[in-house]
Amino acid sequence: MQLIKARSYLTQAPNKFPLEELDLPTTQDYLDQMIRFMHECGGVGLAANQVGWNATVCVVGSTQPLILINPSIHRRIGSKEFEGEGCLSLPGQVYTTQRSKRIWMQAWDRHGKVIRMNRISGFMAHVIQHEVDHLNGILLTERSNTNEHGEG
Repeated sequence: MQLIKARSYLTQAPNKFPLEELDLPTTQDYLDQMIRFMHECGGVGLAANQVGWNATVCVVGSTQPLILINPSIHRRIGSKEFEGEGCLSLPGQVYTTQRSKRIWMQAWDRHGKVIRMNRISGFMAHVIQHEVDHLNGILLTERSNTNEHGEG
């Protein structure tokens, strides 16, 4: 598994993942590979299109990663806050991005069970918004006008 160049994986929106394919051993294996790869890269989130898989799937979190199938943010709550944010697709760079403080979202887990999360806040809200942006073809450079570290 390897990362795709930042702009090349955003040329088309990923396909919605067919939930009936979650029963396939190859799907479950790929989900496990995504988690391992995210950890090997030192990340806290990874979208399927970042590794060449044309599906609306992402993994988020570090100690107990959460697999989100067909995630969608239903509500953004409260004011927005600015945070320094990095991306595995842009190694060594940190951008100041503006994200909603709290979100409500829905997705499915690796077993096809619906996940509804209300009032997600803080760091996890930022990570989920970042990964859903990837799945929607938006790179964090489009959410920021400042590059704090690295080249850019």
